[in-house]
Amino acid sequence: YQRRVHGDMKWIWVGMFALILVQATLQFNEREEIASSDPIREIGVDYHSTTADFSNSAFLTRYHLPEIRTIVKQQLAGMKSGGARVISTRIWFVSNAPSQNYQHHFPLTEQEIVNIKTYTQDVAAANLKLYVVFLYLWCADYHMGSPSTTLGHCGLTASQFVNNVKTSVSGVFQAIKDIKLQDGKVAVERLYLDGEVMTAVDNNDYATQWEKKNQRWFLGEAGVWSWFYSLVSSAGIIPSLYFIHGNGEAEILDNNFADKYLPELNKHRSMFWIYRTIRFLKQNKLPMPDRVDYSSYPEPHKTDYATLFNRIFTDYDAVIPPLYGLKAKDMFIAETFYFVDQEKRKQAHEGISKQYLKHPSIKGVTIWTTPDSGGQGFHAGYPFDLRYLLIGQYYSHHSL
Repeated sequence: YQRRVHGDMKWIWVGMFALILVQATLQFNEREEIASSDPIREIGVDYHSTTADFSNSAFLTRYHLPEIRTIVKQQLAGMKSGGARVISTRIWFVSNAPSQNYQHHFPLTEQEIVNIKTYTQDVAAANLKLYVVFLYLWCADYHMGSPSTTLGHCGLTASQFVNNVKTSVSGVFQAIKDIKLQDGKVAVERLYLDGEVMTAVDNNDYATQWEKKNQRWFLGEAGVWSWFYSLVSSAGIIPSLYFIHGNGEAEILDNNFADKYLPELNKHRSMFWIYRTIRFLKQNKLPMPDRVDYSSYPEPHKTDYATLFNRIFTDYDAVIPPLYGLKAKDMFIAETFYFVDQEKRKQAHEGISKQYLKHPSIKGVTIWTTPDSGGQGFHAGYPFDLRYLLIGQYYSHHSL
């Protein structure tokens, strides 16, 4: 009797072990199926500073210093091993006498262009793609003043401003255009003429009262966007802009929204600015970006990040592809929150990654770091935890 009981128990344990093994295999196969069926997203970092202290630790203007370059190369390697595939770096055009480390001259100096070239080579050596974005402050702030008088805070005429932009952009382009990744592709995959672009469609659009001043002039009448598009495309680099949407929870979820100028936006309020700006480009026969990139900082109060991101992506799929005459159009989140608090970061980033299979047009995300990565006054520095944005093959190999 005892032998029979002990024998039966043995087979019970064997059966339980087999069941556990089958469940584990099914779970593994499910993950591998997701990995093989879902395309790899371009996950990465908006990287400008070696620490959370943006003002003192921005590195690009100091990249000729060996100690700065060494730190950056170490951090690039760390981000690569943590699952990053792309690095997005901004160049802030500011003045003739920059006072902080993140500020570049306008136009750029020879040393600044050499720094950008060396940095691009180091990003390529780490086998990471690079996106480079140009932004405009102080002397280069074309939202100040008027093209008919002067622009920015330094009294530049429109022709002086445009000349400074073209001189700076051309210098960067010539320095980086021939740098290649290990697979022979260009190291700088995308160059952005401007970020968080936000225009009305035309002068009759009621949104003119809120659009970014002079931006339609900059992209259109000044000829800068068409010139940029032609120049950058000539080297196989993708010319682009990135946009921004409204971030308020009530705004995003507003099912009663009615746009009195663009009825196609009814019930799709989150696309208020993205749709308008692309419509402006199309209406004026200006180049339209091949992929729609935008900043996304939704702020849930009564719902959650997953609900808000799902609505944003649903609105996008409803109204943006038709502008291109397509049923689907690739999109990319060029900036979003990176919370220092892990649980909050998990909620925000999984709010995006859980939408990948439902919204296959999402091609990737780069997280904003410093300043204000987690809201006003909350900054993040290296190292960065990308695990909650990684799925498929990434989750299989980067379960940090």
